[in-house]
Amino acid sequence: MGNFVINVTNAGATAGKKAVFTLKSSTLSNAIFNKEVTVTFKLNCPIDSTTFPLTYNVDVYAFNEDAPSHIQTFVPVAGTDNKFKVASAWGPNFVAWATGNNSYAGQYLYKGTLTINCTEVTYVGDDAWAPGGEGTYNPITGVIYLELDQALFSDVFITECTFTPL
Repeated sequence: MGNFVINVTNAGATAGKKAVFTLKSSTLSNAIFNKEVTVTFKLNCPIDSTTFPLTYNVDVYAFNEDAPSHIQTFVPVAGTDNKFKVASAWGPNFVAWATGNNSYAGQYLYKGTLTINCTEVTYVGDDAWAPGGEGTYNPITGVIYLELDQALFSDVFITECTFTPL
């Protein structure tokens, strides 16, 4: 039994470096705890919830065109750091715009959960047709950029969403 400290640099954590430990006993040659443990380091950057903006203007781009922009307010996920529920990543009028059919307004919103870790962003959609995507976060400007996949349309395309704090 005992404790030890590992000092990990930001560069090491960012690069996903690993430490491998072999646990063994000096007095028990066949101890059942003889095993190797690998620890992978990853940088963690908790967001200060008192200064992090929750309301954004979202510019949307798909099919080599600007889609309708919208305002989005994030809802922090209770008990977590850096996770937010999003009511509509690509906006309430995206599908109506993409299909040219206004009867789709307010439908297929692309709800999900946004997770920010330092400068990386992941998004997981709530629906099977909305698998999510990845992007970046600029902690200085607060701008979030996401590239979203989708399985709603038979055509494969990426939707780019740029969230700019209001």
